[in-house]
Amino acid sequence: MAGRTAQGEPRWKGIPLAAPGIMGIMHPSIGQFRVRRLAAVDLQAVGHGTRRKSLTITQYAAGAVFGLGLGLFYLIGGSLWLRVLGAILLGMGLNFAALTVNAVDLCRRGRLDDELNGAAMRDERHYYAINQFWIAVPGLLAVLALRPRDHNRLHV
Repeated sequence: MAGRTAQGEPRWKGIPLAAPGIMGIMHPSIGQFRVRRLAAVDLQAVGHGTRRKSLTITQYAAGAVFGLGLGLFYLIGGSLWLRVLGAILLGMGLNFAALTVNAVDLCRRGRLDDELNGAAMRDERHYYAINQFWIAVPGLLAVLALRPRDHNRLHV
């Protein structure tokens, strides 16, 4: 069920897949990407067990701790390339910290169901499977998590 939006952007079952880039090159749409929704889809994909959800949160937290820890360690380190690596790891650690905060909040009673209410899970999983590489962009998810549409639903 591929189609196009009114602006000509490609869609797959109603979900925008890409937005026009420089010189008409297509790139995945970051405008529709929501950090909280990624965490919710990831938690829903592992099932309803508390243990499985705890494992997912532990993975996010480990990414945050190791990313932030190694990033700070290398930033304080000596050479320029280690400082660059430290900045990249620090940004990726911030991304995982944003995912951790949202995942912990979604594990409270009823929050995950409220977030995914009315969602077509197959389409959501497909969209976030394609766009999850944004986690690798240092600091991007941390910035996106501060957007009003993500931030106003966070009840921490």
